[in-house]
Amino acid sequence: METEIIVNVHPKETRVGILEDGRLTELHIERGEKVVGNIYKGKVNQVVTGLDAAFVDIGLERNAFLHVDDALDEEPDRRQRGKGREQVPPIRQVVKDGQELLVQVTKGPVGTKGARITSRISLPGKYSVLMAQARKQVGVSRKIPDDETRHKLREMGEKVRPANFGMIVRTQASEVGVTEMRRDVRYLEGLWKRIDSNAHTAKAPALIHEELSLSHEVLRDVFSQDVKSFIIDDKKTYRQILDLLGTIAPKLKAGVMLYEGDVPIFEAYGLEEEIQKALERKVWLEHGGYLFIDRTEALTVIDVNSGKLTGTGSLEETVLRTNLDAAREISRQLRLRDIGGIIVVDFIDMEKQKHQRRIMSALKEEMKRHRVRTRVLHLTPLGLVEMTRQRTGKALQEIMHVSCPACDGHGLVLSPESVVINIETALRRYAKQKDVKALQVIAHPSVALQMIGEDGELADDLQKSLGKALFVVCANRVSPENFRVEQGNTQEFRKNYSFLKLEKQYVVRPDQIVKAPWGQWVAILQGYPICLTGAPEKVADEGCYIKLVKKNGNLGVGKCVAPDKSTSMD
Repeated sequence: METEIIVNVHPKETRVGILEDGRLTELHIERGEKVVGNIYKGKVNQVVTGLDAAFVDIGLERNAFLHVDDALDEEPDRRQRGKGREQVPPIRQVVKDGQELLVQVTKGPVGTKGARITSRISLPGKYSVLMAQARKQVGVSRKIPDDETRHKLREMGEKVRPANFGMIVRTQASEVGVTEMRRDVRYLEGLWKRIDSNAHTAKAPALIHEELSLSHEVLRDVFSQDVKSFIIDDKKTYRQILDLLGTIAPKLKAGVMLYEGDVPIFEAYGLEEEIQKALERKVWLEHGGYLFIDRTEALTVIDVNSGKLTGTGSLEETVLRTNLDAAREISRQLRLRDIGGIIVVDFIDMEKQKHQRRIMSALKEEMKRHRVRTRVLHLTPLGLVEMTRQRTGKALQEIMHVSCPACDGHGLVLSPESVVINIETALRRYAKQKDVKALQVIAHPSVALQMIGEDGELADDLQKSLGKALFVVCANRVSPENFRVEQGNTQEFRKNYSFLKLEKQYVVRPDQIVKAPWGQWVAILQGYPICLTGAPEKVADEGCYIKLVKKNGNLGVGKCVAPDKSTSMD
């Protein structure tokens, strides 16, 4: 199998696509703050005996959740044994109100739930994982089944394990020798010393260590000698990757490449189309069947349908073939969409038990490709397959979509942030044309204001980046997911706003007022946004009179005033 890693770095996000034999199988998107893997010094805010857990303030919007199982270290004397099994002590014997703890985020905030944390800190490297609180021994990744290889890696781990750490040897260590692993361990040991030093001086709540960026994380966890290439479209990230590899894995530097093509990298590799398909409910199978993938708060349901599939064999063979196609595609879609939690699959009914066993075996084999924990449980009497997949953060749908305001959340549309990124991609394509003098974007106000920024600085920065004059028009008639880009000249587009004069008073109707992403009321006059200062409490219901005090580029400022005699609300 040929594996490629494609990295797209954008000012507002980083995207990493992992291709296996030319097909997109994993997509990772990083926007804004990332918390999974971060290490914090937290303070216990509340101990809840009924949940056997504590809520810990680590400086995020919501307190983090620490279950008693995650609050225990792994030393034998911390667990009491009875009746042949481990007895976990009550949470109040483990942590106290007001206690300060060093914790690591294992699962990011989802919905109304805060992050999940553990007090057992682990530092993952490329070939090993160091654990300060674990038993002082060497473990080997469960993904390595061969006993001889496991024994060899355990011996290698014992040679390089620091005295005060537990250690797990990762799968990629099977490709290297003691020298490379020792280099990796020394890097992690130095990292722990910095973390320990910072933790002693910091006052809770405080961020002690920030996990690697997405591109660096994929480099550490995925990039190996088995990967054909690691291709990046950003020079700064490219240099950072080479520098890190120089420290931990110099032999892999030859596989890292800088993409400098005119066509955006994800477009060049056909990934944009694949991403759009990954957001759809319906997924076509190789031989004509299809899947329906439906997500709810509680679980994900996948329905397998035969569709237009017709075979030359019997009905049973046709059903088996469809279900085998589905097993492969279900595994891929779960990875691609990063769906976690409980998953229920409704395969097409199979009468023969040998066919049922074959499907279960195929599904379990496909799920071994996943880098997170998965469990395929059993086939129920109703013919449903129950499975679970570890959830570490937001799924693709949650990153790319927001609840649709037009249908009260029953459907989904692209988020304004996602639409802005699509607009910027389109603008960069237009900007490459030499005869283009100026560009005008017409978009829904929620999208246009996201693009302009609170002081107009985002649109100004984009204009400089494009090297073309840029005009952004707010248009309620355009749906939040759609936009239009027009080419023209600066004078032509500037005429659209020539009616606006400084110090002149204007009437603003309620239907011309919107709330900006930064929380300020904004008036839209013939497509031009004007931030309102001194807006009355009921401005969105009653409208107002404004005096234009500033008119800069794509954003103006208007002061709400009492009407003069020449201005009428009628």
